[in-house]
Amino acid sequence: MLLSIGMIVKNEEKYLEQCLTALKPILDNVESELIIADTGSTDRTVEIAQKFTDNVFYFEWIKDFAAARNSTLEKARGEWYMFIDADEIFRSCDNIIKFFNSGEYKKYNSASYTIRNLLKDDNNEHFADFSGPRITKILPHTRFVGEIHEALSTYGAPFKKLNDICDHYGYLYAEDGEFDEKFKRNSELLMSRYDSGDRSDMLYAQLYECFVGTDSEKANRFWEEGVEFCKKNNSIVLTVLYSDKMSNSYRMTNYEEALDIAEQYFGMDKTIRSKNLTTDAEIYGIKASSLYNLNRYEEAIDSYEKFFDLYKQISSGKLNTYDMFLQTYVIATERNFIPILNEFTRCCILAKRFNTAASYLQNLPISKYVVKSEHISALASQEMEVLAHFEYEGANKFYKQLDENGKKVFKALLRDKLYQADDKQKVLSALVEVGNNDSEIVDKIRIYDNYFKGFDVSENDIYSFAAKYSVNDNADLFYITMDNGYDISPLLQNEKIDLKLCVYICYMSIYGFHKIAENYAADNIINTNDIPKAVKFLEYCMKTVPIFRCPKPGVILVLSVDKLFETYAKLGKRYAEESGIPISEMSPEMRAALIASEIVAMRNKKRYKECFSAMNKAIGCYEGIAAVIKEYQKIVMAEFEESVNADPSKEMERLALKVKRNIRRMILLGNLEPASKMLSEFKSIMPYDPDIEDLQRKINLMGR
Repeated sequence: MLLSIGMIVKNEEKYLEQCLTALKPILDNVESELIIADTGSTDRTVEIAQKFTDNVFYFEWIKDFAAARNSTLEKARGEWYMFIDADEIFRSCDNIIKFFNSGEYKKYNSASYTIRNLLKDDNNEHFADFSGPRITKILPHTRFVGEIHEALSTYGAPFKKLNDICDHYGYLYAEDGEFDEKFKRNSELLMSRYDSGDRSDMLYAQLYECFVGTDSEKANRFWEEGVEFCKKNNSIVLTVLYSDKMSNSYRMTNYEEALDIAEQYFGMDKTIRSKNLTTDAEIYGIKASSLYNLNRYEEAIDSYEKFFDLYKQISSGKLNTYDMFLQTYVIATERNFIPILNEFTRCCILAKRFNTAASYLQNLPISKYVVKSEHISALASQEMEVLAHFEYEGANKFYKQLDENGKKVFKALLRDKLYQADDKQKVLSALVEVGNNDSEIVDKIRIYDNYFKGFDVSENDIYSFAAKYSVNDNADLFYITMDNGYDISPLLQNEKIDLKLCVYICYMSIYGFHKIAENYAADNIINTNDIPKAVKFLEYCMKTVPIFRCPKPGVILVLSVDKLFETYAKLGKRYAEESGIPISEMSPEMRAALIASEIVAMRNKKRYKECFSAMNKAIGCYEGIAAVIKEYQKIVMAEFEESVNADPSKEMERLALKVKRNIRRMILLGNLEPASKMLSEFKSIMPYDPDIEDLQRKINLMGR
């Protein structure tokens, strides 16, 4: 028998079948056996286990994980032993199978694979990797040691790091009560061992990790004792203590303390750290980020560069020391490589070390490390800043390293820079370079060439481009079309258009779009049937105004919905007059646009009460326009207050404004009863005030 696989289980029906199904390829393809010790399950655990092996037996739980594991080891008939937990599920076992079937195992004493601890976050995408020391050659003295966080006594060099990944679900879906129960169990077992005088290096590391989130004073005491113990015994576990402490200091934003720990780590006795260790990468990564957060950019760059060099060695397998099997790494992982590179690039930009940033961005194998789309988006944004400094030279070299999503982001960023740049020809040249074999970019450049050189852009060229390619990826077509005074309807007819996204892109990335939109004439929409889509476009334009961020650095713009609202109102009135559709049969959106024409008319006549009343009517008709009306109301209210203050005969209106302000203040503070009473009194004096209905609605909502 070549391999024995051992497990201990108790009430594991949640994941056990998935775990054993994923493990089955090893059992089917390697001369192996599966041994399962059940410590008292009351669910279907034993029934599930027996589907996969006849070797299932009962072991009485004695609060000792090592003893339970040893019960399976004692029954093992294999030359090698491997252990796994029931909530760990292999993505693939191919490398383990190859390791044994190829005979490669004969060169080694131990092997590991990646245990990916999945952790809770909003998208369930956060994880921490651990090189699990789970496979070992069985020697006469091979045993598990440690009542908790048990480990194999004979795990050692030479060892092989296998590339298989095993997802650990224990932290992902555990209920809060389960965490409390595990903490209670673990802390009791660890403290029992500590109190008995059975001290060890790993015990101190485990005690620190156990208490760091619940009792920092106790955790720090164990950390200090552990450091002294490890120094006295020249123990490699000292790297674990330093790494864990530094990670926690960084997590708590105590950057100075993190740097102090780094200094202690690199000052370790050469008996422990005689050469570079795998943990060095983790320490340099945290040190670099700490220095970055303290604005010590030049020092940070030095640590980042050391991190990259070590990480490169780890990735290629050249740096593979025993300490990597003792802890979970947070920084020196494939998942975090891109965020660290992003931070490093930002650091170089802030330090004005553009050459350094360019060197790393263009020479590291970026595409290999892309895990999440936002990573490549941030990276491409920073690359764009670096390229701008070098007048966009080398854009194509960086572009070629990106995956499809990265290329899409990069082209969009170049497009944005085109509208912001003073020398647009240089950006156009970079766009030509990256879009050499991209027909969409080639076609778009024809439009850009004419537009940015001040020549007429053919209406037909724009419409045929919009019909051929995604409007969402070419939102700036709206800017060019509107600036030329053409009808935007053909762009709006694209079936896959995300209008909200297109408007957002234009507002947030094109300097001057707001002015083009404000001056766009309602008469540019040729066909009456196209008006509803144009109305929707203007609605999104108006909704974007409050969140607008000027894309041109150093320029501050004050925007309002004023002119846009007038165009919106004109289209609503025009549609009612030309479509022949009765008002009662019009969509809520179009009825609201028609009412907008009433609002504008009443405002122009300075009939403010009727104007405000029409605003409430529009919101009642179509709730989606409420945010726009709120912005427009601010403009009209300021105008109204100015007119009231300028006319001594309007003392009543001034008092009314003051009373309504007081009522609003009471509502905000939650004083609903006096607010309701004051509103009732106000209503008896001014029953037709247009704000009464809105104030009453707010009181009702707050009172629920």
